Amino acid sequence: MKYLVMECHPGYAVVLSQDGRFIKTANLNYDVGETVSDIIIMDSKPKNRLHWLFILIAALLCAALAALAVWYYALAPAGTISLAVNPKVTITVNRLFYVLSAEGLNDDGRRLVDEESTLFRRAEEFADDLVERAYLLDYLDDGGTILLNVTSDSDSWKANTENRLLDKLSEHSKHGVSVVIGSSDVTVDDIIAGAAETSDAADTADTTVAEDTSSAVDTTVSTDTNAE
Repeated sequence: MKYLVMECHPGYAVVLSQDGRFIKTANLNYDVGETVSDIIIMDSKPKNRLHWLFILIAALLCAALAALAVWYYALAPAGTISLAVNPKVTITVNRLFYVLSAEGLNDDGRRLVDEESTLFRRAEEFADDLVERAYLLDYLDDGGTILLNVTSDSDSWKANTENRLLDKLSEHSKHGVSVVIGSSDVTVDDIIAGAAETSDAADTADTTVAEDTSSAVDTTVSTDTNAE
């Protein structure tokens, strides 16, 4: 086959074949416009392999970034929710507010979460189901108290989670149930004891007022009698 030399460069040349293909060949002292028959085709496959290697590396990087994003948002814990009625339960939640796991911290807590699935469950919905189950198992009565404690390195996530829980669990207020956001060192018994102390203090104050009033009335009657 005959080839027409189209370009000449140091180390290589470009020729046009009779079937219309441009071919990169070794430059054997060719001149532009020269017709040659014997050429040494330069292999371009290494360049192609390098091209595909770059594509493969880019694809692997994209996959790694996608996996990291999935782990960060869906699998890595963002914080925990401690829910205490009498059963005590810790709920681990991701950044999208989905439950990763739930663990009972005492025997009643383990019984409470034993039959509850955490798969694809929103934290506030899961907590609400636990409260409903606490009713069924007689752990929570009308007028009872639900103590919540949310912990996280992110203040915004913590505040958002607390609001979600309060909005959902406030539906139980119709039964006289109180939902309290507390801290890890405060228990339901502490809250109940505090409420009892407040009630006792109020009763004492009422008694004192009543005694003072009675004493004042007696003094007034006595004064009036003496005057007569």
